[in-house]
Amino acid sequence: MLDIKKLGYSFSKVATPWATARPPSTPGVNSKRGVLKSVRFPVSLEAAMSVEVMRPDALRSRQDKEDHALEEVLVVEGIEVQDGNFVKFDVYVNAVEYHKVLPGGREQAGSFVSLRHPATEERVKTSMTVALNELLEDLGVKEETSVTVTMVPVKGKVKIGGLKIVYMSE
Repeated sequence: MLDIKKLGYSFSKVATPWATARPPSTPGVNSKRGVLKSVRFPVSLEAAMSVEVMRPDALRSRQDKEDHALEEVLVVEGIEVQDGNFVKFDVYVNAVEYHKVLPGGREQAGSFVSLRHPATEERVKTSMTVALNELLEDLGVKEETSVTVTMVPVKGKVKIGGLKIVYMSE
């Protein structure tokens, strides 16, 4: 094993504020759902789409989640990419006005990217999971019974099979 003392050098102790930093929520973004269009899955994601997703009933408090080591996750099921082409779409939580959210904004839950597969001439079918515990806490909606999920296509054609929120063990 490497002994730093024998080398005669040691690294200075510095703070690492980025280790626990979280992006701020975006001011002025409308998180109110209003009346959302009814969506029947599967659906082709051709334009931005907002869907109200119900959360599981049990274990909403932070203490319950920590006691059971559970992470609340959003599952985007049945993602179908035609002919193995490049596809990207962004996922926002409680940001109906997604265009106001800057890159790295707290409301942006994640992105799905599938790179082009030249040898693949068939459909690629997969899913995506996004951790929600910290996100819901930061947005102040951890006690809500549902959240609004907005999916925004960036590139390519994709079909979405469904959305649900479940608990997963860490």
